[in-house]
Amino acid sequence: MSTTNQINANTAGIVTYDGAGNFSADTTTNHNVLVGAASNGITNVAPGAAGTALASNGVSSDPSFQAIPGIGVTVTNHATLVGGASNSITSLALGTSGEVLTSNGPGMDPSYQALPAATGVQTLTDGSNNIVSPSGGTITFVNGQNVGNLSGSGAHITFDVINTTNHAVQIGNSSGNLTSLGLGSSGQPLLSGGAGSDPAYGNLTVPNGGTGSVSLTGVLTGNGTSPITANAVTQYGTLVAGAANAVASVGPGASGTVLASNGLSANPSYQAVPGIGTTVTQHYALVGGASNNIVSVTPTSNNGYVLTSNGLSSDPSFQALPPSGFTWVSVAGTTQTLSPSTAYVNQNSSLTTFTLPSSANFGDTYIISGVGTGGWTLTENSGQQILIGTGHTTTTSGSISSTVKSDSIYIVCTTANTNFKAVFWTGNLTVV
Repeated sequence: MSTTNQINANTAGIVTYDGAGNFSADTTTNHNVLVGAASNGITNVAPGAAGTALASNGVSSDPSFQAIPGIGVTVTNHATLVGGASNSITSLALGTSGEVLTSNGPGMDPSYQALPAATGVQTLTDGSNNIVSPSGGTITFVNGQNVGNLSGSGAHITFDVINTTNHAVQIGNSSGNLTSLGLGSSGQPLLSGGAGSDPAYGNLTVPNGGTGSVSLTGVLTGNGTSPITANAVTQYGTLVAGAANAVASVGPGASGTVLASNGLSANPSYQAVPGIGTTVTQHYALVGGASNNIVSVTPTSNNGYVLTSNGLSSDPSFQALPPSGFTWVSVAGTTQTLSPSTAYVNQNSSLTTFTLPSSANFGDTYIISGVGTGGWTLTENSGQQILIGTGHTTTTSGSISSTVKSDSIYIVCTTANTNFKAVFWTGNLTVV
């Protein structure tokens, strides 16, 4: 313990030590309650009035003496306790045997009082509001039109309702009794019959917001004052107007077909339309194909070729424009020797063989335009040769042949009798 501080023996109060070598004295008051103070000190709580108790005021305040309900109150044996003024408790006066605790209103204590007399039925009247006076304290119920099976036990009277129909709605009648309405069908509403008639179950009419039908499925259409009509529809079908304000479904068509009119007296239908769903190639010519389709005609790589007919059963093709002055000859057989300034169209279903003339002048020209399904071949005589592009035929037994029936060739003699040149041609020709 530190010896630097001195305790004055004449100091009054309780000595406290702060833990750092310092002593102090806290003065106390007679009859006060001592409680802890700040910095390890002690403080006094003044005494309260007689009958109060020391009560906490929370963690940040000293306790204090406070009045507690019931503390210091003298109660009477067997008495009922009620709240009094200033948070006190009061004993009520004892009641006599059989009395009950009865409220006297919000401004007064309750008190024991005699139980009030029973307040049951005081007056009975008949249907004409005349007072019924029971004879000898006895009232007898007589069954009416809708009352029967009367029974009673103690203070309870039980009677049954009679002359009614199971599940029927009861309504009043002119005799003041009950009448059972006729049962309706499932789903029917109860419809008023007006002031002079009973209501009845029935279907709602159009003016009353009804449809005239128990169930409706599909598209609903109005019909004036007649019931609403339900029109069934088909999934994916197209709706069109039908007769008498009805709605009809047009079944879906095949993929790529379009809805097309069938005139004023028939519903439209899905139909194939030329070109719908057809893939076309840029710069290709379009011609009609089978089954109402459109097909593309492949252009040739040679400039100046024109689209030329290959007959009724074949698509046209791009071919060299024949020079003017040509004579066109249809070849029905399978062999033909070429003549100058002549254009030949083979027609046979078998191979047609064309042969160069053994004598030809410079500048003579010849055309073969393929049509026949058998195709064609152009042969040469010994010692002759045909130049085509960067290639040529042999000089012994050379030939040029079509690979498809529509292949064509236009040749010119460049050296009398021996040399010829293909000026224009179409297709992938076979050169031997």
